[in-house]
Formats: sequence, structure tokens, C-alpha cells
Amino acid sequence: MEWRARLELLVGEALSAESADVVRDALQEEIDRLAGTNAPAQLVVDVPVIGVVDCAAGWVAVQLRPSGPATVHVGRSIGAVVEHVRGAGDLDVVAIGKRAGTPEARTSEVDAWVRTRPTVSVLAVTPAAAARRADLEAAGLVPPAWYAGSGFDEEDLLEACAAALTALRHAAGDPDGQASNWV
Repeated sequence: MEWRARLELLVGEALSAESADVVRDALQEEIDRLAGTNAPAQLVVDVPVIGVVDCAAGWVAVQLRPSGPATVHVGRSIGAVVEHVRGAGDLDVVAIGKRAGTPEARTSEVDAWVRTRPTVSVLAVTPAAAARRADLEAAGLVPPAWYAGSGFDEEDLLEACAAALTALRHAAGDPDGQASNWV
């Protein structure tokens, strides 16, 4: 059987069990692996930053720092989660995800916290609604492990990772780190 016909059969079987996006990602990963182009990007973290989004528990933050892996922090308030991170070391940039449907009470909470004049740059970012693990890993950011029942879900974690990546790019002057100041 010709290789294209075998491929068509395999892809057809996969599509009967998985979504087209899952199959496409798997095919791309296999092509990259076989072609030797799947080496992950190296994420260079020069300054400590966090990306934060609201979640069921309050706020979930992903911290990127010059040494060590990305870490996850959860707090009931934006101020609490930022202070928790600051307790573990320096912090230069806080990127807060403004998601569609964020309750007004959460936005008001951030506004009030920003009025306290925190000694960090505070950015408003719009994380990709479908931030995907593969996209973050391609940029060199491996999302930290998380556990169900932690007060946030995988989408919250991935969006916090995307916000942290934007904060890092902003700190480096990268055009992909464009965000507005939170006001």
C-alpha cells in the first residue's frame, strides 16, 4: 500500500476518535520529531515577572524568574497573591489578564490595588482565550504541574502562563510584549 493511502487510513482512524486540532497537533509534533526540528525554544528570564488571572479561588499567578522553573501561586485577592510572590523574592512586572466576562468586582479590586501604588510595573493583558500548552512550550515556557481541586483549572493556568510570557516580553522590550498599563 502506498504511504499516502496508509497515512489517510491512520488519519481517518484518529479523526474518528479525536478532534481535528488534536490530530493536527499530533501530526505536527511527529513531523517535527522526525525532521529533527522539535527542539524546544529556550526561554530566557532576565527579570522576575508574574502573569495573573482570576479564578474560582481568587487569583492564580505564574511566576517566571531568572533561576528555577515556573511556579504557581494562588491568593484570595490580587494583593495577597502578589505579596505572596514577593515574599519569595524580587518582582519587576505583574501582567494581569483582563478576560471577557471578568466580574466587575474583580476589576474594581485590581483598580483599588493599583491605587496603592505597588512598586512594580502593572500591565493589563488579554490572554489568548485558547492559550494552548503546545504554543507556550514552543515559546520555551513549560506550564507548571497543577492539581484538580487547587481552585483553578487548566485554562486559568494556561492563561496565567500566557500573561507571564507577555510580562517577560514587555520587560525585555519585545514587540510581542505590548500591553497597556492597568488603569
